[in-house]
Amino acid sequence: MQSRGIFIKMFIWFWLAMAVVIAITFVLDRLTDPDSNLTPLCRALEIPLTYYGRIAVEQGEGGNRTGLAATLAGLRSSAGISAYLFDSTGTEIQGKVAPHEVLELVDKMARKGKPAFSFSRARALAAVGISGRSGHRYTVVGMIPDETSNSSGNGMSFLLPRLGIALVISCLACYLLARYLTVPIVRLRDAARQLASGDLTVRVSPAAEKRWDEIGELAHDFDLMAERIQVLLTSQKQLLGNISHELRSPLARLNVALELARRQSTPEAGKFLDRIEWESERLNELIRQLLALTRLEGLMDRTRKELIDLTHLVQDIAADADFEARSRQRSVQLVEQERCTVIGVRDLLRSAVENVVRNAVWYTREGTAVEISLHSLTNRGATQAIVNVRDHGPGVPEEMLLDLFRPFYRAGEVRERQTGGAGLGLAITERAILLHGGKIKALNASDGGLIVEISIPFGDGLKYFGSPTS
Repeated sequence: MQSRGIFIKMFIWFWLAMAVVIAITFVLDRLTDPDSNLTPLCRALEIPLTYYGRIAVEQGEGGNRTGLAATLAGLRSSAGISAYLFDSTGTEIQGKVAPHEVLELVDKMARKGKPAFSFSRARALAAVGISGRSGHRYTVVGMIPDETSNSSGNGMSFLLPRLGIALVISCLACYLLARYLTVPIVRLRDAARQLASGDLTVRVSPAAEKRWDEIGELAHDFDLMAERIQVLLTSQKQLLGNISHELRSPLARLNVALELARRQSTPEAGKFLDRIEWESERLNELIRQLLALTRLEGLMDRTRKELIDLTHLVQDIAADADFEARSRQRSVQLVEQERCTVIGVRDLLRSAVENVVRNAVWYTREGTAVEISLHSLTNRGATQAIVNVRDHGPGVPEEMLLDLFRPFYRAGEVRERQTGGAGLGLAITERAILLHGGKIKALNASDGGLIVEISIPFGDGLKYFGSPTS
């Protein structure tokens, strides 16, 4: 993916939302039942405490103080648990002085009526209730020594792994969800870019259309749109080409008839025949440009490519245009040139740049020079060749700059029909530049005149033309 903005945003938002939900769930679970997240070791304390506690209670109720002490000592030696036995009044039966934490746990056990547990950095405590044969209730409290408690971990050390596992699983789920949602969108974006570059055969992946959701419907509608555009443009190009070809035959016959009419015409009719000849030549030029435009539209996959020394190409164009311009008291100057090599079709690029230069020569004021500059520009890792053609003519109204490259367009009174061609030169230029993956734009110079900027990527032409031929 060239751009993963929406994927990253969706993934982060989904994952953060799920992480917050998981964290809140753990917190609420711990607040509502603090003992629910205790370690398995402390849970397991309930079993030995209950077992030894019952024996100790029987011995205590039977007056066997020695057996009681031996039982609790055996619990310490076998399980590493220091135990205390309290009666229903909270008095330690053996008379041992219990730590403050032990007494608090006894009170907690009495209030809750079920086994209680407590943690600290130094120790872990567990309290279990025992019923004696006499019907009295006793409480056995077991305390894990410091080293055992530290090595086995407290409740938080047990909680964190579970929380970590939950976050990892949620991360994977959010990644898959974000990918599921964004991959078809990225494919749709790439297809839209290909369609905009002139590839009318592009369609969205069939997998996207199989989705039973809005994205699948969007992909289906995009393919319908692309198919409709392809049909319309193909029909338009065929119609334009057919009309252009059909017009050539009557024009050829018109020229023959014109020559025959000249032989039999009077001198007074000569000027009218000259006008007919001039208009006929204009129609021929219009047809030639129309055919060139239709051929250009079909060159996407069939044109031969090569490495082009753009510097040398621009130098040739400037020299030829300057030679023609001097007969009209104008000139063409190459004010800046940098070594630039691109991949493409030499004739197309020459025609594109030459159209712009000849257009500038026509509109620049008498006694001025058309200035051409060529340099490279690197932006975001991509290098482009930039060709600027600047004239010193009347310029173009700002609101009309974007329309200059439309077929048959003229920018008002400054470009009347008698001053130029059929209005197809810049349209042909734009098609050729787009075919090379480039861009063309026009802007007015601050001190008057029009600047046309052509940008052609150094290497991106490969994706429009394929690999260069040998």
